Amino acid sequence: MELNLNDLNKEKKYILACSGGADSVFLGEILCQTGFKNIIIAHFNHQLREKEADRDEKFSQKMAKKWSYDFISEKWQKPEQSEEKARKARYNFLYKIYKQKKANFILLAHHFDDNAETILFNLLRGTGLKGASGIKKQDGVLIRPLLDIKKTEIIKYLEKNKIPFQTDSSNFESTFTRNFLRNELFPLIEKRFPEAKNSLARFGAILKNSQDLIEQKAQKWLQKNQSETTGINRKKFLNQPKIIQAEILRIFWQPASLEFEQIENLLQFIKTANSNKKIIIKQKTLKIFGDNFFIE
Repeated sequence: MELNLNDLNKEKKYILACSGGADSVFLGEILCQTGFKNIIIAHFNHQLREKEADRDEKFSQKMAKKWSYDFISEKWQKPEQSEEKARKARYNFLYKIYKQKKANFILLAHHFDDNAETILFNLLRGTGLKGASGIKKQDGVLIRPLLDIKKTEIIKYLEKNKIPFQTDSSNFESTFTRNFLRNELFPLIEKRFPEAKNSLARFGAILKNSQDLIEQKAQKWLQKNQSETTGINRKKFLNQPKIIQAEILRIFWQPASLEFEQIENLLQFIKTANSNKKIIIKQKTLKIFGDNFFIE
């Protein structure tokens, strides 16, 4: 197992998202063992598993004390059985603590298997280059140091060193899409294709190189062609390859994520809408003014 933490600066302040499960406990243990001091353990209690959820919160607090790290937790006030809403609530909590504590980065314990599952999940539901590239090792203030570490390596380390962790019983419920992929689909795939996760990871890495190049080209085009007073010229924009057009729109909409159909609607609007017309998607407005368009 090779875990490289050289990209992390021990002088910086980090928020570590800790569920109490194997992955985040492993990351917390490694950070402690390698001398990181300025860490805040953040635990979000989804309140969806009754006593088990409270157990995980108390356990995470116990581990934070063991590591001599500060601990902050919060309960979800309006819990819902929705993967997407739970994820959004959890990230909102992490960003709030990040700002309150004036931290430098947020550490997440996504690992190699999570990345493979994400790539397959995105492919199955329909995605572009970005979704098929998988999880980013760093995405703004979010850092995922474990993306090259396999789940089996994490469990082996914890068991060998007798480090306790909690198991979320809902992980075995295949009603959740990711659990279905992990518990049912991947075992079937790996019977026929034992290297499936490695292959998906390589596929994602190849596509990431292409996606990085597209992002660079889109950023350079914007720097040259965007004006605060006149916006963006529609004709110049539409003369770009469609994949560059789409990336420019994604850049404007960050941190919100645009779906394929939303991008198509925006491109059609830019192409055909009359002056003074506007379209609102995910709380941002694109407005046409003569031969140009603005994004507010």
